Amino acid sequence: MKKSVLLLIYCAVLFSCENNFKSSCVFDQTAFYENKSKWEELNLQDYSFEYEITTYMPFPLYKVSSEVKNGNGSVKFYEIDSENYIETEPIENYSYGTISRLFDFIEKRYKDDKADFDNSMYANINYEISYDETYGYPVSVSIFSCFDYIEIENDVWVAPVGINPLVIEIKNFQN
Repeated sequence: MKKSVLLLIYCAVLFSCENNFKSSCVFDQTAFYENKSKWEELNLQDYSFEYEITTYMPFPLYKVSSEVKNGNGSVKFYEIDSENYIETEPIENYSYGTISRLFDFIEKRYKDDKADFDNSMYANINYEISYDETYGYPVSVSIFSCFDYIEIENDVWVAPVGINPLVIEIKNFQN
């Protein structure tokens, strides 16, 4: 009972407070397009790489091996269970197959997130991407979408402040 009362008071205070949080949408488009161009100019058709995907969990959820032959990528998807890798069906949203498709995913995701940001669905969006100096492919992609309160209908607000992270780490690139 005491916990319920405290939770009710906390919610009342939280909903009555004015949000002084400064909204921002951060994505270095110049670096993105420079590195995408560097990658495209190389026109690599045969290579392999691995990547790990982490979302809201404190450890990677998936490990993916990708092999590209003649520009076509194939993936092997592994779910990570502690230290074990269990082969599983590919998940479409995370099956990039090629570096070019990864660039396309980042670009589309940013456009979608930016539209949601412009429509006040997100209070904050931050894309942190580091690139390989030689080839220009993304080595690490961290996307953090922070939502504030979302109005559903007639002043009913849901989804208190939260973060929706996606982290992709590229490893073992071989040309």
